[in-house]
Amino acid sequence: MEDVTVVVSRNDYTSIVKDGDVIAPLKVGNIIYVFSVHCSVIPNNTPFEELHLIELVNAQQYLADLLTSIGTRHRIRDVVFTGEEDLLPVAYAKQALGLPGVHLEQAQLFRNKLLMKQRLAPTSIVIPAFSPASETQRLFAMLKQFGKLIIKPQDGYSSKAITVVSSPQALEHYLSENHECLDQYLAEEFIAHDMFHLDAVVANGDILFSTLGKYDQPLFEYRDHQWIISRLTNQKSALHEQAKRALEQILKHFDTHSGVFHFEFFSDGESVVFCEIAMRPAGGAISEAIYEIWGIHLHEINVQLQLGMPFVLPELEDKHAAIMLLTSQQEGSIHALLEQDFLLQNGHSVLKQKQVGDKVIPCRFSSDSILNIVASNVDEAQLNHAIEEIKSKQYYHIVTQ
Repeated sequence: MEDVTVVVSRNDYTSIVKDGDVIAPLKVGNIIYVFSVHCSVIPNNTPFEELHLIELVNAQQYLADLLTSIGTRHRIRDVVFTGEEDLLPVAYAKQALGLPGVHLEQAQLFRNKLLMKQRLAPTSIVIPAFSPASETQRLFAMLKQFGKLIIKPQDGYSSKAITVVSSPQALEHYLSENHECLDQYLAEEFIAHDMFHLDAVVANGDILFSTLGKYDQPLFEYRDHQWIISRLTNQKSALHEQAKRALEQILKHFDTHSGVFHFEFFSDGESVVFCEIAMRPAGGAISEAIYEIWGIHLHEINVQLQLGMPFVLPELEDKHAAIMLLTSQQEGSIHALLEQDFLLQNGHSVLKQKQVGDKVIPCRFSSDSILNIVASNVDEAQLNHAIEEIKSKQYYHIVTQ
C-alpha cells in the first residue's frame, strides 16, 4: 500500500490555492481529499488519489469509519484540517486511528466556547462573566448585574445565531423561544469595548508572525452595515505585545504549542478581555489580505505545521492594511458597475468583485460580500483617508427583484 495524506475541508478548495496552484505541501506525495458537500469549489486541476464529498456536521464517527475504509487501500500518513468546522471531526478520527497530532480534548477547547472559558476561568486571563444558557436563573441575575447579555452557540462560528438581550422581557422571550436547545448555548456579560483580533503563526511555543486587527463594528452587527472592515497591522505596539502575551498564556493553558490561531478579544486600548480563540486561519478575507500585503499564506502554513514541514517566513516591513467587504442590504441583480477606475486607483487590490448580471442577497455571512478590497499604506493616517475615500463612492447599481 502507498502512503497518503488525507485533507479534510469545509472551506472551499480556493483556501488551499496559492497563486493559481494548490499550496506546496499538498504537491508532495499522494493526496486524498474529503470535502464538505456544501463547498462551492472542490479540488480541480490538481492530481489526487481520491475525492470524497460528505456532510461534515456531526460527522466524527462517519469520518473515522471512512478513513478506516480508506486505510484498507492506502496507508494513511496523516490527516489535516483546514478550518474550524473540520477540526473536531479530524481530531476524533486521528484519535480513533491512533495518529499523532491535535487530540480530541484540545480540539474541543478551541471549538466549544463554554469549555474554553471554563478552562481559562481559574487563570490570570481576563474573561467576561459567563454561564450555560440552560441556567436560566443565573442569566436573569447576570442581566440585572451587567444590564446586557450576549447569547451564542457554544460551538458556533462566523457570528451565527448570536442574540443580544438588554431587558428581562427580551430574555424571557428568548428563553421561551429556544427552551429546547438552551443546553447548546452560552450567555456572557456584554463587553462594550472595541473588538480586536490577533492572527498568529506559532511554532514550538514561539510566535513567529502576528498581525493585530480591529473590527470597525461588532461582528454580530455586520448585517446592519454596508461595509465590513477590519484594519490590520504588524507594527509593534503596547496592545499588540499585550495580546501576544495573552495568546501565549492561553496556548499554555490549552497545552498547545503550534498552529495558526485567530484570537478575538475586547479592549479599551489598554486591557485585553478574552472573547474566543480558534485554531485556524482567519475568515472574512482577513487571511487573503495578510497574504496580499505581507506574503504570508496562513492556510499553507497551517498545513505545513500539521505535517511537520519546515517553512521560512519573509523579512517584513511594518505596514497598515484593511480588508473591506462591501455587502448588499437588498436582493436583486447587478445592473451596472460604477466608479471602477476610482476603485482601482484607491484600493491596493481587488480580491473579489461581482459582475453585471450576478445576483445578490442581503448579507448573511462575510462570504456574501459583493466586493472585497485590500487597502494598504505604511502610514496609518493615509490608510484611514483611503478607506474613507473608498467608502464614499457607489460601485454597483443593483436592480431589486
